[in-house]
Amino acid sequence: MKKNQDIRRILCLIGQLIVKIIYKKLHKTNKDNKLTRNSSIIYRSDSVLKRDKLFLNQNLQIGKLAKEVGTNRTYLSRSIKSIKGTTFADYINFHRIAYAKEYMMNYSKAKTDSTINNMTSYLTSYKTNARGNSKCYSKSNSISSTTIDDLAIVSGFGSKRNFIRYFKKIEGITPGQYMKGLMVRQK
Repeated sequence: MKKNQDIRRILCLIGQLIVKIIYKKLHKTNKDNKLTRNSSIIYRSDSVLKRDKLFLNQNLQIGKLAKEVGTNRTYLSRSIKSIKGTTFADYINFHRIAYAKEYMMNYSKAKTDSTINNMTSYLTSYKTNARGNSKCYSKSNSISSTTIDDLAIVSGFGSKRNFIRYFKKIEGITPGQYMKGLMVRQK
């Protein structure tokens, strides 16, 4: 009789252990699925931003990007926070800074190859190629305040101040310092 009770108690403990293992496995799977869904949203978001250059729109709203990605704004915001660890504004500004850096690298190479004579004319052609329109810029042979203003607008920022602030936040230096460093490396 005592043997039967011991066997039942052991079977009961084994059953409880199995239930706990299954519960933990299912709970972990749900977390993994959520992480996978969030990663998928961010991957699609990055792809849309790079392909369509939506970040160039100074007034880009999370709802517009969410619609392009095929989700809702709340889920996109949570995915950005979960995967990237940042806000929507910082996420978009990161893409804008990457675009500005790409522009500056291309300009630096073109300047070294002597295919252009100043940043202003290059900025005009770069903006025309990127957005299909152009704007008249003042002449400049160096990185002037006007050129930084123009680069800020071309990159999707509303002002030079915000552009410099975010650039420094992400890169640790100002856009002017970054460009000067590129020019030195290209020589």
